[in-house]
Order: sequence, then structure tokens, then C-alpha cells
Amino acid sequence: MVYPLLLALHNLNRWLVSGVGIWSALFVTYGWLSKRLWTSQHTFWVRLFAWIGAVQFVLGLFLYLLPGAFIQSLLQNMAWAQIMKDRLLRFFTLEHPTTMLIAIVVANIAAATARRVERERERFAWTAILLILALVLILGTIPWPGSSYARPWLRWPF
Repeated sequence: MVYPLLLALHNLNRWLVSGVGIWSALFVTYGWLSKRLWTSQHTFWVRLFAWIGAVQFVLGLFLYLLPGAFIQSLLQNMAWAQIMKDRLLRFFTLEHPTTMLIAIVVANIAAATARRVERERERFAWTAILLILALVLILGTIPWPGSSYARPWLRWPF
């Protein structure tokens, strides 16, 4: 019962990650291009994106490490070489978690940059670039319906 619940939460939270990520990237990029001053709202949205992304990664990590769940069963019953030969299995055991980890690290670097860089233009520019990079990694690695690794738009635990 824990696995379906975690899977549903992971699925639903991707919408928060995507929505907040898109909004924060647009908000910071607009501030940069329109030469606005950095405000506490900019900081809030960047930190929120990094935080929600971290929560998503932890949910995914639980799914990955949960005994008896899909990935752990796969790792216990198949050789690593076999997993690497299968596109779908390689995606869920290696590519998806690794890319998402990189994206969350980049999002947190964006949040640190937003806090530490003092010059407005540099703060906006670096934060916007890092947010867009994190967002591209995340959106490009989500198994959207219609992709080779398709998962449903919404997944319920029952």
C-alpha cells in the first residue's frame, strides 16, 4: 500500500515542480530582461522551486529504495548489463534519477546564487540561466504520456 501512495504523490508533485519551475524561471527572466530590482518575491519563488524539487527527489528516492518495489525487484533479479540494454529499464533505474539529481542540484545552486550574488544584473542573469537549465532537465526527463517511457497524466493510489 505504501508504494502506490508514494507513486501517486510523486506523480502529483511533478505538477507542482513543473508549475512552480516554469513560473519562477519566467518571473526571474522577466525581471532580468526588464531590468527590475531583485525583490523578496524573486527569492521566494526560486527557493520554493528548489524546495519542491527536493521533496520530489526524496519521494523518488523512496520509490527507488523501497524494498520489494519495482526498482529494487529489478535490481535483485536482473544483471546490471541486462538492465542497461533495455531502454525502458535503463531510463527508470539510471537516467531518470541521475538527471533529476543533477536538476535539483542546479536548482539549489540557483537558490544559492539568488542569495549570494550582490550585483542585480548578475544575480538575475545567473539565477535565470540556472533555473532554465534545471527546468529543461526536469521537463525533458519526466516520463510524459506519449513519450517512450510514458506514464499517466495523473496516477491515483487506488
